[in-house]
Amino acid sequence: MAATAGAVTSPLSSESRSSPVSLAVNLLVVVSLVAFLSSVGFAMVETQTPESDFTEAYLVTQNESGYEASGYPQQLSSGEQVPVTLALENHEHESTTYTVVTELQRLDRTPNGTQVVEERELDRTQASVEDNETAYVQQDVRPTMSGESLRLVYHVYKGDAPDDANRENSYRTVQLVVSVGDGGGDTTAQLGRPGSIGGISA
Repeated sequence: MAATAGAVTSPLSSESRSSPVSLAVNLLVVVSLVAFLSSVGFAMVETQTPESDFTEAYLVTQNESGYEASGYPQQLSSGEQVPVTLALENHEHESTTYTVVTELQRLDRTPNGTQVVEERELDRTQASVEDNETAYVQQDVRPTMSGESLRLVYHVYKGDAPDDANRENSYRTVQLVVSVGDGGGDTTAQLGRPGSIGGISA
């Protein structure tokens, strides 16, 4: 049965093949569609490709079920020993040895920004982490520097660290702003030697 008047036929249907103009339109539509799908597929592959080699460094706290990235100690007392744990998650596709340089900084907050007016290196720790594993570096911090604008900083390096460790030359930097009450005495901080350095599958 022939199509009734006013009916719409697809430009890709068999009824339109008799017209050279329709054939040209069909060919143009198909070529355009293939080109579009090819570009979309390429974009999806590009955007879904993760960074090939990287390390994640972040602070964690330990509870009954394991470690979580929350609940950090931020209100401290002078002389109080507080455990602080840094997680190193290795996605470098090879076993990697990291050096962690820990500093305590005093900050001066001005209208022009934040400036470090005093700092002291507390410790240097090395940890070897297998690929796709996470190591937990625990240190016991006992601050004797008091004030409201203090910052505990971890500079992470692959391999050895330079003598002058800072944010500009580090591979990763993690920081925690803390305040310490009941000050007095030394303007320093004490840091216990690292505790257990263990690994679990990431």
